[in-house]
Amino acid sequence: MKKINYEVLTVAVVTGVFALAGWYSLFDRFELVEGIYKSNDPGAGLLPLILLSILSISSITFLTKIKTEEKRSLKEVFHSAHFPLLLSILLVIVVFLTKFLGYLLTINGLTIIWFILYGKLRNENKNKLLLNTVFMILIVNCVVYLFFIKLLNTPLP
Repeated sequence: MKKINYEVLTVAVVTGVFALAGWYSLFDRFELVEGIYKSNDPGAGLLPLILLSILSISSITFLTKIKTEEKRSLKEVFHSAHFPLLLSILLVIVVFLTKFLGYLLTINGLTIIWFILYGKLRNENKNKLLLNTVFMILIVNCVVYLFFIKLLNTPLP
């Protein structure tokens, strides 16, 4: 049995998780969707509906492709998708936490978690991993600060 194509699997999982989060977000604001079926003018909810449909169909298509081409059960496919699934779920959680904790705190937390996971995956030295994490947090904070405060003259969300 040949090895699972992880690039296709990652695309399938990430688009699927984003589609699920998008469907939740869209129907959480039901007033966006109401215009689609109540009047001739679909309103602002039509474009997200179209994009979420494309994301959902893409995810299902990629998962079906992996299942049929590599003759694996869906259980085997999902079992091998734990790392891309974890990363995409972390992104969705960060989006929801941004409402409560603010952008800088959540993006710093995400950076720390991603670097720890990446370091564990590559069996990196702990000192090197800590140095890389601190360096990346400083870069992300400086870029975000310069972009929002200096260039856009806008307070951070």
